[in-house]
Amino acid sequence: MTIAESFNTKESLEPNPDRLLPDRFHARLGQKLPDDKSEVYGQIKTIQKYANTNQMKLNLSKTRFMLFNPTNNYDFIPKFETEGVKVDTLEEMKLLGLIVTNDLKWKKDTENIAKKAYQKLWMIQRLKVSGANMEDMKDVYEKQVRSYLEFGAPVWNNGLTRADVNDIKSVSSTLY
Repeated sequence: MTIAESFNTKESLEPNPDRLLPDRFHARLGQKLPDDKSEVYGQIKTIQKYANTNQMKLNLSKTRFMLFNPTNNYDFIPKFETEGVKVDTLEEMKLLGLIVTNDLKWKKDTENIAKKAYQKLWMIQRLKVSGANMEDMKDVYEKQVRSYLEFGAPVWNNGLTRADVNDIKSVSSTLY
């Protein structure tokens, strides 16, 4: 049976251990897939084995898990436990300064970028009140504000919605 045939909804929804179904399908039915059949659990075990082989230890108090699931049909939050410690499943996390969400949308990150950039604009307003020249204010803008607006651009540039772009552009237009 092919994977495509496995997803035929006309078939019975009763679990069949011989069918090739992803972990999330069984969770949708209110069942837990056995750990030995879970691909994700297998990957966690592979990471643990690699760490043990190379004389390393996983810091399970800092370990987090994020599932990137592009569909709503088989949506669930998996629960994993390893070495008696529950591994938290997150929907969003800050990774290298970028807010990454499990739906791979950049709205929360662009909101964060705009918020920080607006906070930095305060510096330029104070400089203007103090009588700084335009060249100095432009220099401060490029180094303090624009750096926030462009941080991570190679990562999120193609994934921005029109609203996200407008949020970022509104910071620049506030200056002028």
